[in-house]
Amino acid sequence: MGSYLAMFDFQVTTPILNSPYEEPNRHWKIHEERSAELMEERRKPVYFYRFPGKDTANAEREDRGIQVELLLESIIRKQMRAWQGAGYPGASATTLDLLRHWSREGRFTPLFYAQREAAETIIF
Repeated sequence: MGSYLAMFDFQVTTPILNSPYEEPNRHWKIHEERSAELMEERRKPVYFYRFPGKDTANAEREDRGIQVELLLESIIRKQMRAWQGAGYPGASATTLDLLRHWSREGRFTPLFYAQREAAETIIF
């Protein structure tokens, strides 16, 4: 297996593609059989399920696990964008003030996109 993987170059010249302060909009899709592919979209939320008791070091490709999309997370992201675009309907005046405070220009320590997204998800 090690010699099989050695035949392919998994390295990319620019691994970091996005600003930590903006929503990610590009990612590298890694392939085992060819070079990485630049995707012009946010990576889907996924996890990899590995079957219990499987020795993945020497396993065949299909025995190493499967990729599972977090469908609820994808739905929440879509609804969150609509909620944001509509001006956060249903949010209290205090919450709106807090959201504006977090995103104001000239903030000394701006929130990372993931921090703000997590807080907005809880508020949503």
